Amino acid sequence: MPQKLEERYKKVGSTDFLIRIQFRQHSTWQGEIQWLGKKHEKRRFFRSFLEMIMLIQEALEKEGKIDTEINFQDWEDLTGGTLLEGK
Repeated sequence: MPQKLEERYKKVGSTDFLIRIQFRQHSTWQGEIQWLGKKHEKRRFFRSFLEMIMLIQEALEKEGKIDTEINFQDWEDLTGGTLLEGK
């Protein structure tokens, strides 16, 4: 494994989730997510794929695996170009 990839893996570590998709309705998923681990053994139901991703993001923030300050794109970042153009 290249050195950079090893360092990245050590930083991220392992945060495991068990995801059960129970229904697919309204073009999204509904189900249950379980945060696995010694410190955390939590279960939550989610109503959409986006909600599931937000639960995962919150768990990773609590574990210190990702920054709490995430910079999403906004409409001000687009200076006349499109996302497909890479501007």
